[in-house]
Amino acid sequence: MSIKVLAIVVTYNAEGWVDYCLKSLIESSAELDILCIDNNSSDRTVNIISEHYPCIKLIENKKNMGFGRANNIGFEYCLNEAYDYAFLLNQDARVERDAVQELVNIHLSDSGFGIISPLQRGKENNQLEYIFSSWLEPKNTPNLISDFVTGDSIKKVYECSFVNAAIWLVSSECLKKVGFFDQDFPHYGEDNDYAHRVKLAGLKVGVAPSVLANHARYKTATTEGDEDFGSKENRRYVSLLVEYKRNPAGVTKKYFYFLRKMLVEIVHYSVLFDAEELILTLRAYTRLLFTKK
Repeated sequence: MSIKVLAIVVTYNAEGWVDYCLKSLIESSAELDILCIDNNSSDRTVNIISEHYPCIKLIENKKNMGFGRANNIGFEYCLNEAYDYAFLLNQDARVERDAVQELVNIHLSDSGFGIISPLQRGKENNQLEYIFSSWLEPKNTPNLISDFVTGDSIKKVYECSFVNAAIWLVSSECLKKVGFFDQDFPHYGEDNDYAHRVKLAGLKVGVAPSVLANHARYKTATTEGDEDFGSKENRRYVSLLVEYKRNPAGVTKKYFYFLRKMLVEIVHYSVLFDAEELILTLRAYTRLLFTKK
């Protein structure tokens, strides 16, 4: 019986990345279908896909639904059309020719994994993507670095606590058991939350170090500090939301726990006369405590 794989690519103003991403899927050795979900791009993204990639199914959203909500459209399509796997690929990412097939083969040999990521290099092949490299540390991915440094045989897949969703193979069994991305997350954090839920469901998250791909992020290690205030506020809120979702207490207990935590931070930043951190704290906690989740 043939394996059905659906590649899902969410796009937004991606005219500079479309070829980089989609050509690698078209040239994949795996038999796969490709679904692009565009988040109401204002550039030529939709035109490029329609004109140059007629074999790709394109869904055009009427508004920017964000990463999680848009990918959920793909997840639903994946299950409705009885695909065996969903393969998430960021618009600024690409895969080597055999990468998807190798990930499928690894999962077929160990179906306990709900999510498997390849090794994510940066735009150039001679270095790891700078945030992905942090997920290989022993605390998150035990034994991988140790096996490499000591010369032990490298396993096909290593279990990890988390790996970002820029390039994920997700089994249909995982989607059925865990569900989709939590739509409470506006942008960022939904993959962290999902990986946590995967593990709660008794499945594993893994990294396959011999399978190669690239994630050429918009941001790099040198530009990360240029984040604007709105982005900082959103990231602070998302961090709190992830913590909120993982807290097993009831709604009332969680409310007062985070209220006390907010007051402590307000006092802390007031003493330090750190106006920016104080405002970020107030806005993020207010958004958390007074928005229905």
